[in-house]
Amino acid sequence: TWGWKGPWTVVHNGLDRELYESAPPWESRPLHVGYWSSPDRGLHHLLHAWLGVMKTEPTAHLHIFYEIDNWLNSGAARNLGAYGDRAREMFNESLPRAKADPSITFHGNVPRRQLAKTQTQCRVHCYPFQRVDYVEGFAGAVNQGISAGCHVLLTPLDAMESLYNGAVTWLPTEVTEMERCLPGAIVSALRTPPPAGAEAARWKFTWEKA
Repeated sequence: TWGWKGPWTVVHNGLDRELYESAPPWESRPLHVGYWSSPDRGLHHLLHAWLGVMKTEPTAHLHIFYEIDNWLNSGAARNLGAYGDRAREMFNESLPRAKADPSITFHGNVPRRQLAKTQTQCRVHCYPFQRVDYVEGFAGAVNQGISAGCHVLLTPLDAMESLYNGAVTWLPTEVTEMERCLPGAIVSALRTPPPAGAEAARWKFTWEKA
C-alpha cells in the first residue's frame, strides 16, 4: 500500500558503539529504571506499574525520555481510537500523578551522548511495548538498552522476538496479564542481571554492521 516496487534491501537501524563501551558493571548501578521511546508504545503501562514497584523497592528511580508535553500538545489526545485513548489517559491521570512523584524524572529530549550516560546507569530498561498498529520493524530503543548493559523487559510483538530473543526478558503479550505481572517483573529485573544472551547481543546491531 506504500507503493514500493522491488527490488529492495532491508537494512537494520544501528547505534554508535563508543557511546556504550564504557558502561559500568550492572551490579554497581543504582536501582534505576529507564524508558526511552515514544509514549504511545506502552509508557502508560509502566506508569501504572510504578506505584507497585515503589512499595517493594522504595529507593528505585524511573527515568523517562521524550518530549511528552509536545506530543500531547500536538493533538495526540484529540485522536480517535486507542491512540487517542492512551494520550487522554496520560494527560488526565498518569502524567499529573507521575510529575508529582519525586521518584520519577522526566528528561524530555536530550542529545544521544547525554541519553547514553543515563542509560548506562540504569539496571532496567522497561519497554512494555503494546502498539496500536504495526509500528516497529526494529526498535532502536531496545538495541540501546541491551548495549547499555540493562536488563531489558519487552513484549514479543512485531519483529521483536526474531531480533532480540535470548537477550531480553519477555513480558506477556496479553495486556491484562502483562499489567498484572509488570510491577513484579520490574522488581525482579532490578535484582537480577540481564539474561545470559544479552552480552552476546550487545554489538549485534551497530551502524558499522548495518
